[in-house]
Amino acid sequence: MIYTITLNPAWDVTYRVREMHPEGLHRAYAARESAGGKGVNVARAVRHAGGAACAIACLGGLSGERIAATLESEGVDCIPVGVTGDTRTNVSVIADNGQAFEVNGEGNPIDAEAVTRIRRALLENLLPGDTIALCGSFPRFQDGSPASFWTELAALARQTETALVLDTGGAFLREIFRDHLPAPSLIKPNFDELRDLSSRKNDAEALPAHGTPAEYCALVESYLHASPVDPARTAVLCTLGAHGAVYVDGSGSRYGATVPVRFPKAEKGAGDTYLGVFLTRRASGWGIAESMAAAAASAAAVVRGEM
Repeated sequence: MIYTITLNPAWDVTYRVREMHPEGLHRAYAARESAGGKGVNVARAVRHAGGAACAIACLGGLSGERIAATLESEGVDCIPVGVTGDTRTNVSVIADNGQAFEVNGEGNPIDAEAVTRIRRALLENLLPGDTIALCGSFPRFQDGSPASFWTELAALARQTETALVLDTGGAFLREIFRDHLPAPSLIKPNFDELRDLSSRKNDAEALPAHGTPAEYCALVESYLHASPVDPARTAVLCTLGAHGAVYVDGSGSRYGATVPVRFPKAEKGAGDTYLGVFLTRRASGWGIAESMAAAAASAAAVVRGEM
Protein backbone atom coordinates (compact mmCIF):
# COMPACT_ATOMS: atom_id res chain seq x y z
CA MET A 1 0.00 0.00 0.00
CA ILE A 2 1.20 3.50 -0.83
CA TYR A 3 0.11 6.19 1.64
CA THR A 4 0.46 9.73 0.33
CA ILE A 5 0.47 12.71 2.67
CA THR A 6 -0.71 16.06 1.33
CA LEU A 7 -0.34 18.88 3.84
CA ASN A 8 -1.39 21.52 1.30
CA PRO A 9 -4.12 20.13 -0.99
CA ALA A 10 -6.30 22.30 -3.19
CA TRP A 11 -9.47 22.42 -5.20
CA ASP A 12 -8.07 22.98 -8.71
CA VAL A 13 -9.94 25.06 -11.28
CA THR A 14 -8.55 25.22 -14.84
CA TYR A 15 -9.88 27.52 -17.56
CA ARG A 16 -9.04 27.21 -21.27
CA VAL A 17 -8.97 30.39 -23.37
CA ARG A 18 -8.19 30.99 -27.03
CA GLU A 19 -5.41 33.48 -26.34
CA MET A 20 -3.88 35.37 -23.44
CA HIS A 21 -3.93 39.17 -23.07
CA PRO A 22 -1.92 41.17 -20.53
CA GLU A 23 -5.05 43.12 -19.63
CA GLY A 24 -8.79 42.91 -20.03
CA LEU A 25 -11.40 40.19 -19.86
CA HIS A 26 -10.69 36.58 -20.81
CA ARG A 27 -13.62 34.39 -21.79
CA ALA A 28 -13.13 30.67 -21.16
CA TYR A 29 -14.46 28.15 -23.64
CA ALA A 30 -13.86 25.22 -21.28
CA ALA A 31 -13.39 24.68 -17.57
CA ARG A 32 -12.32 21.75 -15.43
CA GLU A 33 -12.46 21.31 -11.66
CA SER A 34 -10.73 18.58 -9.70
CA ALA A 35 -9.35 17.55 -6.34
CA GLY A 36 -5.68 18.52 -6.37
CA GLY A 37 -2.43 18.58 -4.49
CA LYS A 38 0.64 16.49 -5.25
CA GLY A 39 -0.14 13.64 -2.87
CA VAL A 40 -3.74 13.52 -4.06
CA ASN A 41 -2.53 13.29 -7.67
CA VAL A 42 -0.01 10.57 -6.81
CA ALA A 43 -2.67 8.49 -5.02
CA ARG A 44 -5.01 8.89 -8.00
CA ALA A 45 -2.25 7.71 -10.35
CA VAL A 46 -1.52 4.67 -8.16
CA ARG A 47 -5.21 3.76 -8.19
CA HIS A 48 -5.42 4.23 -11.97
CA ALA A 49 -2.39 1.97 -12.42
CA GLY A 50 -4.09 -0.79 -10.44
CA GLY A 51 -2.16 -0.27 -7.21
CA ALA A 52 -3.38 0.25 -3.67
CA ALA A 53 -3.20 3.82 -2.38
CA CYS A 54 -4.63 5.95 0.38
CA ALA A 55 -4.49 9.74 0.35
CA ILE A 56 -4.02 11.31 3.77
CA ALA A 57 -4.92 14.96 3.22
CA CYS A 58 -5.35 17.99 5.49
CA LEU A 59 -8.83 19.22 4.57
CA GLY A 60 -11.08 21.94 5.90
CA GLY A 61 -14.41 23.60 5.17
CA LEU A 62 -16.69 23.09 2.19
CA SER A 63 -13.85 22.83 -0.32
CA GLY A 64 -12.23 20.16 1.84
CA GLU A 65 -15.48 18.19 1.93
CA ARG A 66 -15.69 18.52 -1.84
CA ILE A 67 -12.18 17.09 -2.26
CA ALA A 68 -12.97 14.13 0.00
CA ALA A 69 -16.24 13.44 -1.83
CA THR A 70 -14.54 13.68 -5.23
CA LEU A 71 -11.83 11.20 -4.24
CA GLU A 72 -14.47 8.80 -2.94
CA SER A 73 -16.35 9.03 -6.25
CA GLU A 74 -13.09 8.24 -8.07
CA GLY A 75 -12.47 5.17 -5.92
CA VAL A 76 -9.43 6.69 -4.18
CA ASP A 77 -9.27 5.88 -0.47
CA CYS A 78 -8.90 9.04 1.59
CA ILE A 79 -8.25 9.75 5.25
CA PRO A 80 -9.19 13.40 5.80
CA VAL A 81 -7.33 15.23 8.54
CA GLY A 82 -9.38 18.19 9.71
CA VAL A 83 -7.78 21.65 9.75
CA THR A 84 -9.15 25.11 10.47
CA GLY A 85 -10.57 27.10 7.55
CA ASP A 86 -11.45 26.22 3.97
CA THR A 87 -8.98 24.26 1.87
CA ARG A 88 -7.44 26.57 -0.70
CA THR A 89 -8.49 26.93 -4.34
CA ASN A 90 -5.89 27.08 -7.11
CA VAL A 91 -6.79 28.62 -10.47
CA SER A 92 -5.00 28.03 -13.79
CA VAL A 93 -5.68 29.77 -17.11
CA ILE A 94 -4.23 28.09 -20.21
CA ALA A 95 -4.27 29.54 -23.72
CA ASP A 96 -4.29 27.47 -26.90
CA ASN A 97 -0.71 28.53 -27.70
CA GLY A 98 0.51 27.10 -24.40
CA GLN A 99 0.73 30.35 -22.46
CA ALA A 100 -0.51 29.95 -18.91
CA PHE A 101 -0.63 31.54 -15.51
CA GLU A 102 -1.58 30.18 -12.14
CA VAL A 103 -2.91 31.68 -8.92
CA ASN A 104 -2.44 29.44 -5.88
CA GLY A 105 -4.35 30.10 -2.69
CA GLU A 106 -2.71 30.17 0.72
CA GLY A 107 -2.71 26.84 2.55
CA ASN A 108 -4.28 26.10 5.91
CA PRO A 109 -1.93 26.17 8.90
CA ILE A 110 -1.02 22.81 10.44
CA ASP A 111 -1.45 22.49 14.19
CA ALA A 112 -0.32 19.83 16.66
CA GLU A 113 -3.67 18.04 16.52
CA ALA A 114 -3.38 17.58 12.74
CA VAL A 115 0.12 16.13 13.14
CA THR A 116 -1.18 13.72 15.79
CA ARG A 117 -4.00 12.59 13.49
CA ILE A 118 -1.61 11.94 10.62
CA ARG A 119 0.65 9.88 12.89
CA ARG A 120 -2.32 7.93 14.25
CA ALA A 121 -3.64 7.20 10.74
CA LEU A 122 -0.27 5.81 9.71
CA LEU A 123 0.28 3.75 12.85
CA GLU A 124 -3.16 2.19 12.55
CA ASN A 125 -2.69 1.18 8.91
CA LEU A 126 0.96 0.73 7.94
CA LEU A 127 2.39 -2.71 7.30
CA PRO A 128 6.04 -3.61 6.65
CA GLY A 129 6.85 -3.07 3.00
CA ASP A 130 4.36 -0.21 2.54
CA THR A 131 5.43 3.21 1.27
CA ILE A 132 4.85 6.68 2.72
CA ALA A 133 5.07 9.50 0.16
CA LEU A 134 5.10 13.07 1.49
CA CYS A 135 4.23 15.25 -1.48
CA GLY A 136 3.83 18.94 -2.21
CA SER A 137 4.44 22.25 -0.55
CA PHE A 138 4.41 22.93 3.17
CA PRO A 139 1.93 25.34 4.73
CA ARG A 140 2.70 27.20 7.94
CA PHE A 141 3.08 25.09 11.09
CA GLN A 142 1.38 26.57 14.14
CA ASP A 143 3.17 24.11 16.42
CA GLY A 144 6.57 22.65 15.66
CA SER A 145 8.13 22.96 12.22
CA PRO A 146 8.43 21.08 8.93
CA ALA A 147 11.77 19.72 10.17
CA SER A 148 10.27 18.28 13.36
CA PHE A 149 7.36 16.81 11.40
CA TRP A 150 9.78 15.17 8.95
CA THR A 151 11.95 13.78 11.73
CA GLU A 152 8.92 12.24 13.41
CA LEU A 153 7.71 10.81 10.09
CA ALA A 154 11.12 9.27 9.40
CA ALA A 155 11.17 7.66 12.84
CA LEU A 156 7.73 6.21 12.19
CA ALA A 157 8.89 4.82 8.83
CA ARG A 158 11.83 3.08 10.50
CA GLN A 159 9.56 1.74 13.25
CA THR A 160 7.10 0.26 10.76
CA GLU A 161 9.72 -0.86 8.17
CA THR A 162 8.23 1.26 5.41
CA ALA A 163 9.90 3.24 2.62
CA LEU A 164 9.81 7.04 2.84
CA VAL A 165 9.51 9.05 -0.38
CA LEU A 166 9.70 12.85 -0.64
CA ASP A 167 8.37 14.94 -3.52
CA THR A 168 8.87 18.59 -2.70
CA GLY A 169 11.25 21.39 -3.60
CA GLY A 170 12.61 24.64 -2.33
CA ALA A 171 13.84 25.48 1.14
CA PHE A 172 12.67 22.34 2.91
CA LEU A 173 14.32 19.95 0.45
CA ARG A 174 17.58 21.86 0.94
CA GLU A 175 17.12 21.85 4.71
CA ILE A 176 16.84 18.06 4.94
CA PHE A 177 20.25 17.49 3.40
CA ARG A 178 21.95 20.65 4.67
CA ASP A 179 20.98 19.99 8.29
CA HIS A 180 21.52 16.22 8.07
CA LEU A 181 17.90 15.34 8.85
CA PRO A 182 16.86 11.70 8.27
CA ALA A 183 17.34 10.85 4.60
CA PRO A 184 14.36 9.66 2.52
CA SER A 185 14.48 6.48 0.47
CA LEU A 186 13.72 8.41 -2.72
CA ILE A 187 13.30 12.02 -3.80
CA LYS A 188 11.62 13.15 -7.03
CA PRO A 189 12.81 16.60 -8.03
CA ASN A 190 12.32 18.08 -11.44
CA PHE A 191 15.40 19.55 -13.13
CA ASP A 192 14.91 23.06 -11.70
CA GLU A 193 14.46 21.67 -8.19
CA LEU A 194 17.60 19.55 -8.53
CA ARG A 195 19.58 22.54 -9.74
CA ASP A 196 18.27 24.61 -6.82
CA LEU A 197 19.44 21.87 -4.44
CA SER A 198 23.00 22.04 -5.75
CA SER A 199 25.80 24.55 -5.28
CA ARG A 200 25.37 25.40 -8.98
CA LYS A 201 21.83 26.73 -8.58
CA ASN A 202 22.74 30.02 -10.28
CA ASP A 203 23.96 28.27 -13.43
CA ALA A 204 21.95 29.15 -16.51
CA GLU A 205 22.60 25.75 -18.11
CA ALA A 206 19.49 24.45 -19.86
CA LEU A 207 18.47 20.96 -20.83
CA PRO A 208 19.66 20.03 -24.34
CA ALA A 209 16.76 20.25 -26.77
CA HIS A 210 17.75 17.00 -28.47
CA GLY A 211 20.17 15.40 -26.04
CA THR A 212 21.16 11.76 -25.90
CA PRO A 213 20.37 9.54 -22.89
CA ALA A 214 24.05 9.70 -21.92
CA GLU A 215 24.01 13.51 -22.01
CA TYR A 216 20.92 13.74 -19.83
CA CYS A 217 22.34 11.24 -17.33
CA ALA A 218 25.66 13.10 -17.20
CA LEU A 219 23.89 16.43 -16.66
CA VAL A 220 21.76 15.14 -13.79
CA GLU A 221 24.76 13.41 -12.22
CA SER A 222 26.81 16.61 -12.42
CA TYR A 223 24.21 18.52 -10.43
CA LEU A 224 23.90 15.67 -7.94
CA HIS A 225 27.67 15.73 -7.40
CA ALA A 226 27.33 19.43 -6.58
CA SER A 227 24.58 18.74 -4.05
CA PRO A 228 24.52 17.22 -0.55
CA VAL A 229 22.49 14.22 -1.75
CA ASP A 230 24.16 10.82 -1.54
CA PRO A 231 22.49 8.56 -4.14
CA ALA A 232 23.78 5.52 -2.26
CA ARG A 233 21.43 6.47 0.61
CA THR A 234 18.70 8.36 -1.24
CA ALA A 235 17.72 7.37 -4.77
CA VAL A 236 16.85 10.27 -7.09
CA LEU A 237 14.14 10.22 -9.75
CA CYS A 238 14.61 13.48 -11.67
CA THR A 239 11.90 14.28 -14.19
CA LEU A 240 12.93 16.40 -17.18
CA GLY A 241 9.56 17.27 -18.66
CA ALA A 242 9.43 16.52 -22.37
CA HIS A 243 13.04 15.27 -22.22
CA GLY A 244 12.28 12.20 -20.10
CA ALA A 245 13.65 11.31 -16.68
CA VAL A 246 16.85 10.10 -15.02
CA TYR A 247 17.01 7.69 -12.08
CA VAL A 248 20.18 7.66 -9.99
CA ASP A 249 21.09 5.39 -7.08
CA GLY A 250 24.24 3.83 -5.66
CA SER A 251 24.69 1.62 -8.73
CA GLY A 252 24.60 4.43 -11.31
CA SER A 253 22.08 6.22 -13.49
CA ARG A 254 19.41 5.14 -15.96
CA TYR A 255 17.56 7.23 -18.52
CA GLY A 256 13.87 6.89 -19.23
CA ALA A 257 12.55 8.36 -22.48
CA THR A 258 9.37 10.37 -22.64
CA VAL A 259 6.39 9.50 -24.84
CA PRO A 260 6.00 12.26 -27.46
CA VAL A 261 2.75 14.21 -27.37
CA ARG A 262 1.88 16.04 -30.54
CA PHE A 263 -0.98 18.18 -29.24
CA PRO A 264 -0.50 18.77 -25.50
CA LYS A 265 -3.59 19.85 -23.60
CA ALA A 266 -2.29 19.95 -20.03
CA GLU A 267 0.87 19.56 -18.00
CA LYS A 268 -0.33 19.94 -14.42
CA GLY A 269 -0.13 16.64 -12.60
CA ALA A 270 2.07 14.87 -15.16
CA GLY A 271 5.04 14.67 -12.78
CA ASP A 272 2.82 13.45 -9.95
CA THR A 273 1.39 10.77 -12.23
CA TYR A 274 4.91 9.74 -13.20
CA LEU A 275 5.83 9.21 -9.55
CA GLY A 276 2.61 7.37 -8.71
CA VAL A 277 2.94 4.89 -11.57
CA PHE A 278 6.67 4.43 -10.95
CA LEU A 279 6.07 3.57 -7.28
CA THR A 280 3.22 1.23 -8.21
CA ARG A 281 5.27 -0.71 -10.71
CA ARG A 282 8.28 -0.93 -8.40
CA ALA A 283 6.03 -2.21 -5.59
CA SER A 284 4.84 -4.92 -7.99
CA GLY A 285 8.39 -6.09 -8.61
CA TRP A 286 9.02 -4.37 -11.94
CA GLY A 287 12.53 -3.25 -12.84
CA ILE A 288 13.54 0.39 -12.89
CA ALA A 289 13.59 0.73 -16.69
CA GLU A 290 10.19 -0.94 -17.09
CA SER A 291 8.72 1.18 -14.30
CA MET A 292 10.01 4.38 -15.91
CA ALA A 293 8.52 3.37 -19.27
CA ALA A 294 5.11 2.74 -17.70
CA ALA A 295 5.32 6.04 -15.81
CA ALA A 296 6.19 7.94 -18.99
CA ALA A 297 3.20 6.47 -20.84
CA SER A 298 0.81 7.51 -18.08
CA ALA A 299 2.34 11.00 -17.78
CA ALA A 300 1.87 11.43 -21.54
CA ALA A 301 -1.80 10.50 -21.13
CA VAL A 302 -2.13 13.34 -18.62
CA VAL A 303 -0.51 15.79 -21.05
CA ARG A 304 -2.91 14.63 -23.77
CA GLY A 305 -5.82 15.33 -21.42
CA GLU A 306 -6.84 11.66 -21.18
CA MET A 307 -6.41 11.28 -17.40
